[in-house]
Amino acid sequence: YSSLSISGNVSTLGQIQAQVRGDIFSPGEDYLAKIDFRYLDTKRSTWGLGPLDVQRGEYPMEFMLSRVYLTTMRKVSGSVYLGLGFHYDEFSDIVDERGVLGESTPFLEYYGGLPSVTRAVGVSINLLADTRDNMVNTQKGYYLNWSFRDYLDSFGSDSNWQELLVEARVYPHVPSQSKNVLAFWLYGWMTYGKAPYLNLPSNGWDTYGRGSRGYLAGRIRGANQIYLESEYRWSLTKNGLWGAVVFVNGVSTTDPVTGIFSRVDHGAGIGLRIKFNKHTATNLGLDYGWGRGDSNGFFLGMSEVF
Repeated sequence: YSSLSISGNVSTLGQIQAQVRGDIFSPGEDYLAKIDFRYLDTKRSTWGLGPLDVQRGEYPMEFMLSRVYLTTMRKVSGSVYLGLGFHYDEFSDIVDERGVLGESTPFLEYYGGLPSVTRAVGVSINLLADTRDNMVNTQKGYYLNWSFRDYLDSFGSDSNWQELLVEARVYPHVPSQSKNVLAFWLYGWMTYGKAPYLNLPSNGWDTYGRGSRGYLAGRIRGANQIYLESEYRWSLTKNGLWGAVVFVNGVSTTDPVTGIFSRVDHGAGIGLRIKFNKHTATNLGLDYGWGRGDSNGFFLGMSEVF
């Protein structure tokens, strides 16, 4: 199956979000298009760079994001795809609320000023191996993805910098003869050169915004991140209408001064699953997660997290 997620909302405070994300295969699965289009007119906080520090303050920011990511890939052998991508991010109307009041903030310190617009435009080379039986609720197979992105000032970027994303997912059954899945998700997100502050690796800013349950999106940000999650999934009823999950996760982020990976910021939680479409095995998921520093919350999503 192909997978496509379309969402949009307008809040009572005037925030607007519209997003289209997905993996679309050609009928014969010889070609794959990966898309990530977003328009966000929103207000979101940041907490500086590096591992989570519960003593570090919150820095509210407003911005508009226009994103166009398009990657086209061709099958080269078996379940292996190779392709090229185009990536465009523009953060505009940026307001660092504490910065404009004269305070020293991580955003101001990163730039030595308060830019209102940042732009990243680049191209990528991508390699994918995907044997999953179902992208929205995988029961078997594996997923391996490698993407190297080069952002160039000649294309319109603020500066020349690079980004590397490496990802792996596996789905063993435990016990081996049961339908219960013990899923694992590992990814590394690295930057080289000076990436725009809001483009830096950040929890909850993966393609579908599903990582690091237990934390607000953007709570942990840095030049490099490594993320690992494991989730155990099982049915509560014989017909599969109701299910449950338990999960643990952890993210390690480089220190902005030393550049060294340090403490792991961990999270954990539980969740319910309701079968939304039995033909595609799509589930509606409601999870509750906990993180460090009294971080917690509910997380709602259509399809499994990974």
